[in-house]
Amino acid sequence: MVTDHPLLFKERIVRPYRGMRVDNGEWAKGWYGESEGKSYIADWDKGFKYDFGDGTEGTHWHIEVIPETVGQYTGLKDKNGIEIYKNSRIRVTWDDGEIEEYTVIQSGWGFCCDNFAYLPETDQIEVIGHIHEDK
Repeated sequence: MVTDHPLLFKERIVRPYRGMRVDNGEWAKGWYGESEGKSYIADWDKGFKYDFGDGTEGTHWHIEVIPETVGQYTGLKDKNGIEIYKNSRIRVTWDDGEIEEYTVIQSGWGFCCDNFAYLPETDQIEVIGHIHEDK
């Protein structure tokens, strides 16, 4: 498959990541990268002022995050419009009324929850947290 064709490139979807900030524990959302053994999110929503050391300031968008909290957006939202990420804790209400809780995981081909090969319909899912948040 040709991946560098201009039309194919325009149709590709690149989903953002989120990770918990090292400095304050809040979520940062954006593009993920690693440098010198540290993990960063290029956060377009919550950049902060940065002193370049020469008397000038600028906006710094690369925010250090805790590596194990980083997860990619699945492209799906729950029944309340909340984005679903890898490592999200979800509550599923099945058609028969049974309610169960799962963790969203990423397999080699996509996202699923715990021991299922798929995510249920999003109108059955409610995000209830993240595995790295206090329960």
